[in-house]
Amino acid sequence: GSQSMETCRRVLASTMAAFPNSRPVESVTYALAQLAAADERLEESAQLFTSLTRCSSSPLAIRAAFNAALLYRAQDDLGRTCQSLEMVVYGAPGNELHTRALIFYGQTLIDRGEFREAAFQLKRAANSRHLPDEQARATVFLAIAQLLDQKPADAAESLFSHRFQFQQQSVRNAAALLTSIARWRTADNAAKLREAAFLFRAIVAVDEDSDWLGSAGQLLLGQAMRDADLEDRMAELFLDALQSRIPQVIQGQMKLAMADYWYRRQRVSEAKEIWSAIYSAGGTDSVAAGIRMGEVALEEHRPEICIEICRTLQHHDDSPRTVLLKLSGLAHEMAGRPVLAAQCYAGQWPLP
Repeated sequence: GSQSMETCRRVLASTMAAFPNSRPVESVTYALAQLAAADERLEESAQLFTSLTRCSSSPLAIRAAFNAALLYRAQDDLGRTCQSLEMVVYGAPGNELHTRALIFYGQTLIDRGEFREAAFQLKRAANSRHLPDEQARATVFLAIAQLLDQKPADAAESLFSHRFQFQQQSVRNAAALLTSIARWRTADNAAKLREAAFLFRAIVAVDEDSDWLGSAGQLLLGQAMRDADLEDRMAELFLDALQSRIPQVIQGQMKLAMADYWYRRQRVSEAKEIWSAIYSAGGTDSVAAGIRMGEVALEEHRPEICIEICRTLQHHDDSPRTVLLKLSGLAHEMAGRPVLAAQCYAGQWPLP
């Protein structure tokens, strides 16, 4: 019970205070951290585990670093999760936790939006020869990172190269889905008709067993549903996911998809509310939200609003210049300014 756990904690703490320089102090600290975690004092437990990693690289310290990462991730602290995992990934390559840490590290980097670095770490795990089941899972998450990095051909190649590893049914279904997504995204319009049936079957196979893919996998599954004309199912999936705590990078993509979904169903105010919130937040998805707001402003014959949005977006480093020039050109043309419209179409930016 809680009373006996508190008694254990007091005894361990007093022992550590009495013998601060004793060799067993690491084991005592580890036990205190476990008791704090069992009592749901996550921050205290994580700090105790982390304290073991500062002056030691013993097997106990490595396990403590991994446990600290689990606790930081439970608190949505992605930065400290990565810091803890880096000790396992780089400090103990031969440790039994190394491959698991690489996968966990890759998943965390995906949640931070660092898809290229995630792919690098997951490729290391996928090429491990010691744990075939972990290797197969690593390949699945590697493909997820590559798809989110807009590299479907790389994802298809990764899955094909490791195809003999997919022994577990859930992993095999996930690999089939990701392969279908990669093929769909690299296919021309004629080939998409052929791929649609494969994509649909892959969605059905993985839909009931997709939780282990994390929020990034759920995002890709929902996007596949949208591509396969299963938008209502996509909306159901995303609305359910958005009720829980998911990383901002994934959350933004799901909200953008939901805004388009509401807009196509004439729920314009709800769509605009989502776009406006994302645009005002100024995060990684603000440019995409702003472009959609500009397009809708043109549809509503409000060119000045579109021009103002384009004027703001042109200062973003990651803004698609060609898209903004075309959009502002259409707005100037609608507003009766053909000279400025022609400048935009010619690739010249007339906005101050």
